[in-house]
Amino acid sequence: MTTAGRVIKRRFTLLEPPRSGWFPRARRLWATLLHRRHLEALPDPFSAEQTAVNIDYSLRQRAAVHALRRFIELIDTYQLHTRKQVHVISHYVVPDTAGLQDQVPEWLAHRVRFGVVDPKTKATTYVTIRAVDVVWTEDGTELYLHLTEKIGKGTRAFVAAWLGEDDGRTGLPQVSDVLIGQ
Repeated sequence: MTTAGRVIKRRFTLLEPPRSGWFPRARRLWATLLHRRHLEALPDPFSAEQTAVNIDYSLRQRAAVHALRRFIELIDTYQLHTRKQVHVISHYVVPDTAGLQDQVPEWLAHRVRFGVVDPKTKATTYVTIRAVDVVWTEDGTELYLHLTEKIGKGTRAFVAAWLGEDDGRTGLPQVSDVLIGQ
């Protein structure tokens, strides 16, 4: 994505890395030193303040769903940088309103999903995302999805978004064998 203006970056850690071994600890320390100001833990999707009595959060939910849909609809391309990192480029522009500029990257990071279709069994599942780097400019938005497991060769993959209730981390229904356009 070519930009002429301001580039804003934020990192969201969805899963804490494992604590065992000296090498992983050294890598985490190095990453923390490099990205100290960008490391932010995500809150629970439905915290106690959101479930308070007599407060309607439906407008926030609708805004999150709208942002996610627009982001997914405007995806230009996505590719594997490594077998555990996916780069997603979208023409979606994060609104420059102060409240939304803080919330939309968090919604994107928390609700984006990376799905894979196993080439042998045709089973469709989500791969767990460890961290998401969100980069946005006035030209669009990029996500760097850091996965917990490697993507095998020959695997079909797709980017999706969790738009509903529940935890959004369960697998997808099985894909039918019918191809569109036959």
